[in-house]
Amino acid sequence: MKKDSVEPLSQDQLIANAINTGPAYQKDKHFYRIIVCSLGLAALLSVIFVFLLAKDGIEIPDAFIAFGSGAIGAIAGVLSGNGGSNGYNGQ
Repeated sequence: MKKDSVEPLSQDQLIANAINTGPAYQKDKHFYRIIVCSLGLAALLSVIFVFLLAKDGIEIPDAFIAFGSGAIGAIAGVLSGNGGSNGYNGQ
């Protein structure tokens, strides 16, 4: 029986592979769906609570507005993608 000879990768090859592949979550669609759904739920709950407080005549805390705005901004950031993944280097 002949054994397959597999050469171990050098440190430079390992680093190049790590840089080229990126983090594992970038290719995971379920990860992004969970993030977008949870942030969307947070934004929706914030809007609902603001309307409920306004309906009862209670002053709306700035925290609710900041929470909803932050969730919407986070959704935009997640959905916009990473500029470095398509070759854009910011110039």
